[in-house]
Amino acid sequence: MADDTRTVYPDRASWLLARRSGLGSSDAAAILGLSPFVTPLAVYADKLGLSEEMPDNERLEWGRRLEPVVAEKYSEVTERTLAPYVPFAVFRHATIAFLLATPDRQVVAPSPDGLLEVKTTGVTGEWGDEPPLYVLIQFQHQLAVTGLSWGSIAVLIGGQRFFWYDVPRDDRFIALLIEREALFWERLQRLEPPAVLPADHALLSAIYRQEAPGTAVALPQEALDWDRARREAMTRIDEATLVKEEAEARLKACLKEAVVGTLPGGAGRYRWATERRPAYSVAEWSGRVLRRVK
Repeated sequence: MADDTRTVYPDRASWLLARRSGLGSSDAAAILGLSPFVTPLAVYADKLGLSEEMPDNERLEWGRRLEPVVAEKYSEVTERTLAPYVPFAVFRHATIAFLLATPDRQVVAPSPDGLLEVKTTGVTGEWGDEPPLYVLIQFQHQLAVTGLSWGSIAVLIGGQRFFWYDVPRDDRFIALLIEREALFWERLQRLEPPAVLPADHALLSAIYRQEAPGTAVALPQEALDWDRARREAMTRIDEATLVKEEAEARLKACLKEAVVGTLPGGAGRYRWATERRPAYSVAEWSGRVLRRVK
C-alpha cells in the first residue's frame, strides 16, 4: 500500500470534507443499491453538499471507541502484526482519482500486506459464514483502491462475540464495481441525480427545502401513475383509520371507567389509562390512551 497515494489530514472536519471529493468504500454498496443504510440519492446529495451531514450518535461514537479494542483482539487471535494507526488518512486510487478509501488498519505481517476492516454491531443474524454483502462490497472497494490482494474483516457483535474473516481480492467483481462507480461519478458531474427510492422521502424535503415562489413545472407522463397510486393508498389509509377508530370506540364503550379489559379466552388485554405527554405543544396535556397489552 503505497504512501504516495495517501493523504493525512489534520483533523476530522477536513478529513470528512476530503471524502466528498470522491467515492469512498462506504459509498460503494449504496451506489449499487445494496446498502441497508444509505440510498444512491443520499450519496449524490452528500457529494454535492445538498444534504446536512449525518449527526453523530451513540452507535457511531461507540464504534469509534471500540475500533482499537477490536483491532487489538484481532491481532492477538491471529498473531498478525498491524501497522501503527494513522488517523484521518485517505487513500486515493493510483489511476482513478475519484476512488477513495479510508481503511481501518493495515496488516503488515505475515507478508504480503493486507487490510483490516473493523465493525461493531448489535445485529447478529446478518453475520454468518461470511460478512453481510454490503460489508464485502465495501471491502472489495478498499482492496481496489489500495491495490492489495487480501484482508480481514473483524466484528464485535453485541459487545461480547468476536468473529473475523479473511477475504481475498476479487478482480472480476472489482472491475464491475468500478464500472458502476464510474457511471455514478459521471452522472454526478453532470448533476443528474439517481432514481429515487421510498427511503428518500425525507431526504428530498431536505434537498429541495427552498421554494421558488410563483413557479410551476409540467410533470412527466409517469406522474399520472404516481398520482393514482398515491390516491389509492390514501384511500386505503382513510378506510383503515375508520375501521380502527370504530373498533377503538367500541372497546372504550365497554371499558367505561375500567383501566383494563381482558379479551375472551385470554387472547390479550386492553389498557385505557391516563398518560402524560410532555412533548406535546401543551406540555401538561394528559388523557386516557387505549393500548393493547399482553
